[in-house]
Amino acid sequence: MRPTPDTRSILSADIFRIAIKLNVGASATLTGRAEAHLIPRLDIGVAILNGAAQATVFADVDASASLDFSLTAKAEGTLVDGTAGDPKVDFKNVESSFGGSVGMALGLAINVGAEAALGTSTPHQLILRLSPFRAIHRRERQL
Repeated sequence: MRPTPDTRSILSADIFRIAIKLNVGASATLTGRAEAHLIPRLDIGVAILNGAAQATVFADVDASASLDFSLTAKAEGTLVDGTAGDPKVDFKNVESSFGGSVGMALGLAINVGAEAALGTSTPHQLILRLSPFRAIHRRERQL
């Protein structure tokens, strides 16, 4: 059966009445970390028997600070609305959001110990670390 001219016009008219809607959205996230350490060290050493035996007592303090952050942005909306015969291109009904968090940590570690070596050509080394003390303070805030 072949379509008649009347049938063709009805089909083409119905196609242009089809409702169309195009929603679009985008989001982005940015994260990062910055960290710094300051480690001063004090060594007191002794060498005996012309360097055949050596001993060192040390103390170091590791002061650290770090910053963590996360930022998020998001937008959604309708780009095209209307019918196939009369589409309306307009960015409307836009919803956007922005958020994130920032965190900071401060740390302090104290190490005290001793190192000893026998002989100048011997790679053997005895290392003794005493009292590793570590304290960390952490705080976070939501944006």
